[in-house]
Amino acid sequence: MLDGDLHRFAFFDLKDHLANVSGFAFKPREFSYADKEMARFIEVKKISEDVIFLHNGSMKAMIQIQPINFHILSGRQQQAIISAYKDFLNSLDFPIQIVMRTVNLNLDEYLANLEVNVKKKKSPKLHEQFNGFQDFLRKYIEEHAVKNRLFYIVIPADEKKQKEALSQLEVRTKLCQDKLRNCNLTSKRLDTNELVTMLSSYFEGYIETGGEYQTLVTLLEKKQKEGNAWENYQKSGRETSNTTTTLG
Repeated sequence: MLDGDLHRFAFFDLKDHLANVSGFAFKPREFSYADKEMARFIEVKKISEDVIFLHNGSMKAMIQIQPINFHILSGRQQQAIISAYKDFLNSLDFPIQIVMRTVNLNLDEYLANLEVNVKKKKSPKLHEQFNGFQDFLRKYIEEHAVKNRLFYIVIPADEKKQKEALSQLEVRTKLCQDKLRNCNLTSKRLDTNELVTMLSSYFEGYIETGGEYQTLVTLLEKKQKEGNAWENYQKSGRETSNTTTTLG
């Protein structure tokens, strides 16, 4: 079992991968992910139909997992999730790769949506409080180097013919998602655009995600302790809403 594992590293055959690494180490470091040298290094031939096609002919699908805060659950809930996770692993008759990434926390989308809601209130005081809240978040993230963790599962296909392989990936992906749902884990399969963005982010230093960041809860609690600004923000919103109702 161990010997077999040593012959596979990530997506690649270990021997071929080490040869690529050694060759890349002595080349100029001015490549982007779109260059031919870099394409050969990562062994991705193309991405289409929500699948990663590798130069060796293999195909992979990826699902992204939304994590949960395991430590705040009760002991009974934790045991239930552990049992469901064991069932998930034992049900697999094919190998998977679990990937965890640490990336910079990006709140641009969240703050943009929040600002839209603030502007709808047409309250100068509320907008002023939003600007203070926004400045606090950005400053806190910069000063504390706050990171976000992203989790993925890579699913391979055994079939060699493309049609059969695509069908197999569909079945295997659905199986993994169903089993993960029993663990109270929300997941989604990455489509073609999301796969391209995810892979390119390793080289360009950015990542796009459609979900919310759970670390905001902690940041809001810190903001509330520093002058109860968030409480005032909510109160101002209610006052504006009541004024609008009265005027109507």
